[in-house]
Amino acid sequence: MLKELDAWYWRVLLGIPMVLAFLQAGLFLRVVVVDPPSFLVLKGRMSEARRLLYRSYGAEEPRDGQQKIEELEVQLTELRSAATSFKATPRIYIRQAIFDPFLRHGLFVGFGLAAFQQLSGINSLMSYSNGLFSEAGISPNNLTIASSIMAATNVCFSLLSSQLVDRWGRRRLLLTGPFLQVIAMAGMLFVVSHLPAQYVGLGTVVCFSLFVVSFSLGLGAVTWLYLSEIYPMEIRGSALSACGVINWLSCFMVVFGGRFLTLHSACQVFGVVSIIGLFGVFLWIVETKGCSMDDSPLTPLSRRSTSPLLSPKSPDVSIHSDESDEDH
Repeated sequence: MLKELDAWYWRVLLGIPMVLAFLQAGLFLRVVVVDPPSFLVLKGRMSEARRLLYRSYGAEEPRDGQQKIEELEVQLTELRSAATSFKATPRIYIRQAIFDPFLRHGLFVGFGLAAFQQLSGINSLMSYSNGLFSEAGISPNNLTIASSIMAATNVCFSLLSSQLVDRWGRRRLLLTGPFLQVIAMAGMLFVVSHLPAQYVGLGTVVCFSLFVVSFSLGLGAVTWLYLSEIYPMEIRGSALSACGVINWLSCFMVVFGGRFLTLHSACQVFGVVSIIGLFGVFLWIVETKGCSMDDSPLTPLSRRSTSPLLSPKSPDVSIHSDESDEDH
């Protein structure tokens, strides 16, 4: 029975994400056709932007005296101001933004976080889990069960982490996750080096599951939410696209390189990467919980005047076409 499960298990791992991707595409194209509030404000569709923003924060229709409503109206005002500035701002390319002192720091923080999410090794460990578990001494009949336990743990804690983002804040989760990843890799090295052979398999499953849980709580749940909050409207789309490219290139590197790593060396490499990333998060990641959608601590509105690129008078960039900004 278990051998038959091993024969088609990999097809299930590849097939389920494909089915969910088609379902998501169908929902977004036909059932839940929703544009972000910033886009709606940019197109002048304020009533739709207001309704969507209220739904996103669980607020009711405007009523006097509600603090949450007042905060959301402030956000709408700031988005409207940002949209006005965006229409008057020249087109900004990533290669130009990197040399802008106002935008450069946020760009590099985002690039580093996007790379760290994959370089920490989650997809390499998930892709080669059966081989690594086999090296740890788990019998071939139990490899699929061990991998399934690790995958199920990932799903369960991903649901939990979505509830903690607004309670704990982005920075706290991004610090907690990599810290626990380091603990998991250190524990794995201890298990492999010091535990009796009969306990290595069980210890490996426990440590790998802890690593997956740690990733789900931190880098897995928060990375793209954080990236969407730190860029001003003028470069948000291009910056997120660049982060996506970096993220997938990093994923390719770890998955391709993971096939050459043993269990011991994989724990060493990904443990060191987690330590470096943890220090990077501690030094450069700032909290964005509760911030306005267009007033990130990395690119605050109060300092926009220091950016030469955000000035409509910049001579070295091409002007936006007004045709794309017409209301429809």
